[in-house]
Amino acid sequence: MNRTACQYAIVRFAPFVETGEFANAGIVLMAADRGYFGFELETRRYKRITQFFDDMDSRLYRQSIKELRVELGRIQALIKRHGTAFDPGAGINTLFEELIRPRESIVRFSDPRIVLAESPEKKLKTLHQYYVHRSFATPEHRETVLARGLGRWLKEVHASARFTSARLGNDEYETPELPFVEQRDGRAFKVMKPLNLDQATPSAILEHANRWQFRLAELRRRRLFDGRFLFAVEGPSDNDKRYNAFDDARGLLAHANADIVDYADKPAILDFALRD
Repeated sequence: MNRTACQYAIVRFAPFVETGEFANAGIVLMAADRGYFGFELETRRYKRITQFFDDMDSRLYRQSIKELRVELGRIQALIKRHGTAFDPGAGINTLFEELIRPRESIVRFSDPRIVLAESPEKKLKTLHQYYVHRSFATPEHRETVLARGLGRWLKEVHASARFTSARLGNDEYETPELPFVEQRDGRAFKVMKPLNLDQATPSAILEHANRWQFRLAELRRRRLFDGRFLFAVEGPSDNDKRYNAFDDARGLLAHANADIVDYADKPAILDFALRD
């Protein structure tokens, strides 16, 4: 199949005009020579976005995206209704340009970009996965980002010097490197591990949790660690179909005698870090 030129723009949610901060929330894509207009918006896995703006009511995001979906659906229906009678060049291009025109609003669009695609529909989904779900980022990459954030919190309360990165175990059994280990008298006393449980499928969530549950349980079984361990977990929102798996995953981790705290609960994490 011949490839066609597609224009697309990233939907950006920017609730605070004053700071200019934004989070990617979707993709709009147009293939003028095929009379195609499509969009993908983040309506289920939006916890990451609302947590980024932690002092914002999450209902603002849901309502803004709901209103945008109605507007984009209207444009999509207009193009479908006219079909080949719709101007395949100027008409669709004009609609697209007007849609993504810069505005001082909560929902904005990036500058247009061009990509060649055999299937605009498939390319739309691929772009959404890349820019919104960050398909290029592995669970481990996300955990590195979470660890940076936790490190900043420790600096704010002047506690970062208490923790160093280290492995737990010995020559017979050893964990991967853990980012926050507090040691006393040469032994690990307290550990904090950010854990990303926001994988794409329920089975992936459970497998990742099970891996770390086994590691901690094995350390305790071998008497290589008898201190306190906290998992600061990030997962899907409670209205997501993956939430039951996330809840089960937290139960798995707790079986290894660990504290389980939502990564968004900064006060609880710092309380664990500072408590003797």
